[in-house]
Amino acid sequence: MKMKKMKIIGVFSFLTILLGLGLFSQLRGGRDTGPVQVVDEFSSASSIADIGQAFEVEEFQEKEVIVASKPEVKEESYVFSSSDMSRDPKYINDLRYSGIEVKEHKENTELSEAVSKYYQNEGYPKLEKKITKKLPENSIPGELIVQSLDWQDDGTYKVGYRFVKITPGEEIDAIDIISDDPNVIGIEPNMTIRIQAADTIGIGLPGDIGSGTEIEEVLDPYFDRQWALKKIEADQVWGMIEEGEDVNIVIMDTGIDLEHPDLVDNVDLDYSCDYMNNDDEPEDVNGHGTHVAGIIAAISNDIGVRGVMPRRANLIIQKILNEGTGSIDVNSLASAIVVAASEARVVNMSWVTEIDMMAASDILRIAFRVAFDSDALLVAGAGNNGEVLYPAKYDEVLAVGGTDRDDKRWVTADFESAYGDEIAVSAPAKDVFSTLIGEDYDSENDGYGVLEGTSMSTAFVTGVVGLLLSKNPDLTKQELIDLITDEENVDEIDYGDEDSEEYKLGVGRINAKKALEAVGGRNTDPIIEKINYQPQHPVVGDEIAFTADVTLSDSAERIVSYMWGFDDIGVDSQGSNGAPFTYQDAGIHTVSLMVTDDIGNTATKIIEVTVVGVLGNEIWIMGVVTENDTPKEGVEVEISYVSIPLPLESSRSSAISVISDITDTDGKYKIIITGVEENDVYEIKGRMGSSKTWDLIESAATAGNTYIKDFAIDSDNPDPECDDDNDCSGDLTCNAWGECVEPTPDPDPDPDTDECGPSRPCPSPYECRSGNCMLPLCGTNEIYCPGTGSGKGCVDYSSCLDPSDPNYPDCSNPCD
Repeated sequence: MKMKKMKIIGVFSFLTILLGLGLFSQLRGGRDTGPVQVVDEFSSASSIADIGQAFEVEEFQEKEVIVASKPEVKEESYVFSSSDMSRDPKYINDLRYSGIEVKEHKENTELSEAVSKYYQNEGYPKLEKKITKKLPENSIPGELIVQSLDWQDDGTYKVGYRFVKITPGEEIDAIDIISDDPNVIGIEPNMTIRIQAADTIGIGLPGDIGSGTEIEEVLDPYFDRQWALKKIEADQVWGMIEEGEDVNIVIMDTGIDLEHPDLVDNVDLDYSCDYMNNDDEPEDVNGHGTHVAGIIAAISNDIGVRGVMPRRANLIIQKILNEGTGSIDVNSLASAIVVAASEARVVNMSWVTEIDMMAASDILRIAFRVAFDSDALLVAGAGNNGEVLYPAKYDEVLAVGGTDRDDKRWVTADFESAYGDEIAVSAPAKDVFSTLIGEDYDSENDGYGVLEGTSMSTAFVTGVVGLLLSKNPDLTKQELIDLITDEENVDEIDYGDEDSEEYKLGVGRINAKKALEAVGGRNTDPIIEKINYQPQHPVVGDEIAFTADVTLSDSAERIVSYMWGFDDIGVDSQGSNGAPFTYQDAGIHTVSLMVTDDIGNTATKIIEVTVVGVLGNEIWIMGVVTENDTPKEGVEVEISYVSIPLPLESSRSSAISVISDITDTDGKYKIIITGVEENDVYEIKGRMGSSKTWDLIESAATAGNTYIKDFAIDSDNPDPECDDDNDCSGDLTCNAWGECVEPTPDPDPDPDTDECGPSRPCPSPYECRSGNCMLPLCGTNEIYCPGTGSGKGCVDYSSCLDPSDPNYPDCSNPCD
């Protein structure tokens, strides 16, 4: 009786506290918060069991977000320094001012950097603001993920993701407040994603030795239990990769036995991570991840078992599951997938989920898109209930089905391999003997055992991909897929009486030997080793010369086409290895190249080029001087600019400046006009060499821009005028009439061909007679005057030479 009374008192005391919290929260800004709603549900509960049910309904029901009026801002509700304000995003301070307690907030650095890089490669697309207006049943109370943009001075942006933890029940008000920040483009509640390992467990099942000829003696004591290794002929290729390259492989699973003697030397703890416990020691407490790791890369150390690639494996472990089935939150899974794709060439995902993660969460959607866009090949188990599940269901993921000892589809009384068109390839799934969690590791039941399922199949495929990369680390993701899924590189699956189309398991069951031999023996595609460009630090207006280092495939003789892509502009230089291009906009630009050889094989490569822009108080004039289409070095180019105030008036300001530059070996010049006003418009003129004529370059030049002006010297049509010093450019000479002409052995005018007249006098000592320059016929102090009928002949003009002569002033024309 006393115990029952105490229970009743305890319940009512608890209800009284909750009611008090509810009233307090109503007084706090007038909001109807969670505790009041729960108390209302409790008031109608008839028993303790009903109270528990009320909690469950409140936790998991889907709640529509109603945008309420803004909570009253109470600055005294939170006291923080100016350094806090400068350090934290605006929306964090807005939450604090509103009275919402921010228990924790931190940037998801891995996700932010990966997504920023992805959008950079995509050319900074326009992003729409997405605010989640409901809390799904799998949302984690009090946890939000905020996406924001940080705009750069050059018009680009960086993306930031921040985990924000507040008091549960205040999510709706917090979303409303955060969404007012103009830099915020997305908010969604942190959610749990339920995922499970695609396996079944059966310890100590008997194993056959199977078939296969060993190339080397294997002393690992349990190797005879590994029928699957021999089935895929992995034991026949180990000698082919003895001198191969180390391969980074990420295993996203339950972790790994960090002390297992068959695994420890192949694990890279510097890059491994435990997303369940937020540390860097992904210790396995389940065994599934340890089993998968052993299939892929158990070491050849004469202990226990061997993996598909017992050498050259560098395992990066990501613990994303505590048990064989469980869940992980969106924030952690998004981080894990982008980190995995950035650190490894192949990612093993021996797990499934029934929901489309990319549809359930915008955060996961972009995280998977980043992973798909990387160089890493994602390999996933298709599932063990006959249906292909996620992530294997995504087109960009290599989906793996399961087979048994007889190369038939793996089926048990309770489980069966998924099948269908979405399966790419299959691998052994039944009775797979590998590493498990152990203590002394002194028997086949301590640290070793059997699991089965498409989780195991996935690990076999990952191991073969690792072998391919160890032999040739330059293989691209698509080349790996082609090698794994080529019908000539797999063994057939026996479908028996089943309809092979209905129960399709990809192209067949993997064969490591066939795949490895194909790497060295097939006519592989050409490889674009590197895209080169000069200058290395281009600026707006620079002509950038692009070339590529290309290695031909074994059977090709030459590259017949170079298809370049400069942002949205395509240039086909065909058989010429090189393409010039000039960017008129500053920023990070994408350059792509696709080469095609003479037997039709292709290869592609993409790089980024950063082009520096013009400062806001400068105008750049750039160009090339050529002579008969050849760059001309050492030519002086002059630029003149005149400021024109806006609005345009009849009078211009007197701000006139002339700046010169000398062309380099490539005929290029660059003149930077500094100190211009951003709001003024300038008329720009230019000339080169000895030219007296100013050419208009731009009538409305503005600060912060580049203008291109090329000058050409045509030797066949030289500049007709000599300069002020009677000099000409190049090898030309200045003749008697101030013209630049080709030099001749006799620079004197030809009386028979050189016409003369009042506006074209003859040089001394020649005289103009009958329209031609002739030597003088008259004596000293005489001038020949053309006749008008009787002929004047030689006329004395001595008085014109003596200022004291009274006729001197009248000698303006001695022939008159």
